[in-house]
Amino acid sequence: MIVAVPIVVTGLILALIAVNQHTPRSASTTPTTERPNATQAWSTAITGDVSPMASEVVGLLQTSDEWQTGGGSVAAVSADLENGFPSAQTALRSLERQAPLRAVPDALTRYEQAVELYIEAFQVEHAATLVPAGPLQQQLKKSFARVRELGDRVYDQASSLLSPHEPTPAADPDVKIIPAPTVPDWDTIGLAAGPPLDSASADASDPAAGNGSPRPQEAVSKWVKTVRAAGIPSASAEAQAVTSGNVADGRTIADQLQSAVIRLDAAPDPSRLPAISVEVRLGLLVDAEAARAAEAASLAAATPAAAGELRAVARSLALIGQQLWDPQILGARSSPIAGNPVALALDTPL
Repeated sequence: MIVAVPIVVTGLILALIAVNQHTPRSASTTPTTERPNATQAWSTAITGDVSPMASEVVGLLQTSDEWQTGGGSVAAVSADLENGFPSAQTALRSLERQAPLRAVPDALTRYEQAVELYIEAFQVEHAATLVPAGPLQQQLKKSFARVRELGDRVYDQASSLLSPHEPTPAADPDVKIIPAPTVPDWDTIGLAAGPPLDSASADASDPAAGNGSPRPQEAVSKWVKTVRAAGIPSASAEAQAVTSGNVADGRTIADQLQSAVIRLDAAPDPSRLPAISVEVRLGLLVDAEAARAAEAASLAAATPAAAGELRAVARSLALIGQQLWDPQILGARSSPIAGNPVALALDTPL
């Protein structure tokens, strides 16, 4: 008897599935007439750009999981990082050479941001290999997993933008694919920050929790008021936490951003614009990781190489988080932190 196997699928795993099936990814249920062949060709090209990195990421995840649970070694993780990091930079360069898809120009930006997040995740894991074994190293392992997870969710967001313009792929009756929630809950999946970056974290529950019924929607104007009342710290306060090196500031800002995301998770999405809600919440989680990285950099002061790497990660993550904010609907959230995250990701050695 053949039993359908449920699989929780995110980000780059979908790229590998697409390559293996020789068909573009899609969650669409209703094909449209808007040049599906052009969309499929563009999607296939994007998959080709990122699939070599995807293979490296899968290997790194296996090695990292072993290290996280007390097996494996720093040497094994370092070896996988040496392979994965340049493959991610190569993927980003390839995406930079792609022209945006006319039907969905934002999709390319989201794919680039996803790869930028993978690059920052690699740097966090590399910093973890440099600090002594102990609580900070364990928290950096979790930070790597969170930033990589955010890369997966931003990648998924890019793919979801393409879905209405792609035909539905043939389903495999023996495999049930369960999409991961669009915005992760760190407590639910066991990745919440803990000491010394934060207080004790919760145990994991169901990694697929949050899937299922569609989220309710409300008028855009009402959603904007909800966002403004969610307790999001100002961009200047966040920038201060990222650049000051003050551990307490980093923790406070990260906690405030996480709390704001929890409030927005419980609120309806803006009518006909649910993608904006997803992107804003993902951006706030990226901002929180910027503050955590800055906090970790201060705690790693005794290991200058790790501290410097984490400070650079904090700045890059803050820039990526800014890009996921929607100033047209929510108004500007201008930060004094300036720079081009693509250039930073491509210029940074491991």
